[in-house]
Amino acid sequence: MTQPLPPIVAESNRKSSAPSPEYPWISRGSTLNPSPGPLLKQRRDTAVGCRDRATADLLQAVTMATAHGRRMLERSAACWNARAELLQRVETGIESRHNSPELTPTETAEDAAYARI
Repeated sequence: MTQPLPPIVAESNRKSSAPSPEYPWISRGSTLNPSPGPLLKQRRDTAVGCRDRATADLLQAVTMATAHGRRMLERSAACWNARAELLQRVETGIESRHNSPELTPTETAEDAAYARI
């Protein structure tokens, strides 16, 4: 049987927001803020940032002297565009859940009557 982890206690004298070593579930080097509050995302973790990197790769590909270098940068740009599309779908899905329409009283009663297993 595993030992339960001690509760997380905010210490006012801590110099960093890094988690204590007894909390391995928080990944090291994460771009997420482990403390309460807004998430801290790096630019590469947003759709706009990924599109900017794809554009930069394509612009650099134009200046490459070798075909191999050009193909590498074009492939990199395609990967950044694919990542941007994925992040955009995730962000859109999150927004649509936050902006879901209000349920009617009939729908609310149906939800309440639905037996969850």
